[in-house]
Amino acid sequence: MILNKDFRELLHLLNEHGVEYLVVGGYAAILYGHVRATGDIDLWVRSTVENGRAIIAALHDFGFGSLSIDEHDFCRGDSIIQLGYPPYRVDFLTSIDGVSFETCYVNRHVVHYEGLSIPFIDFEDLKTNKRASGRLKDLADLEALESNSKEGE
Repeated sequence: MILNKDFRELLHLLNEHGVEYLVVGGYAAILYGHVRATGDIDLWVRSTVENGRAIIAALHDFGFGSLSIDEHDFCRGDSIIQLGYPPYRVDFLTSIDGVSFETCYVNRHVVHYEGLSIPFIDFEDLKTNKRASGRLKDLADLEALESNSKEGE
């Protein structure tokens, strides 16, 4: 797994501000052995005002202080807040299919990478999410993830 400098800095700031988040999507699939390209990093965030405030503080420190978003934008169900452009885009998600943040946060898999502790969605929770999504891209990810896990047995 390779994270560019900007992603590393943002994750550092999210951690520093106590943001509750999980890396999901393509980067999580890559972590669990599915080699594929991705144009963004998907960050699933706990959908509370308090967490939203922490996200806003981290984004301010990151240099995005002039954005016209506030903590309540991170409390709306099924929201996607996109910052930047591929391949350096960050997608903040307030929900994902088939799983709850509370359960997945308890099950999270923390990866230590270049001095950062990065919380990822657990392998089984990721597969549940990919299955529930039903999108062709997610079903292809699921097939590759299941194939890789069988090869490792």
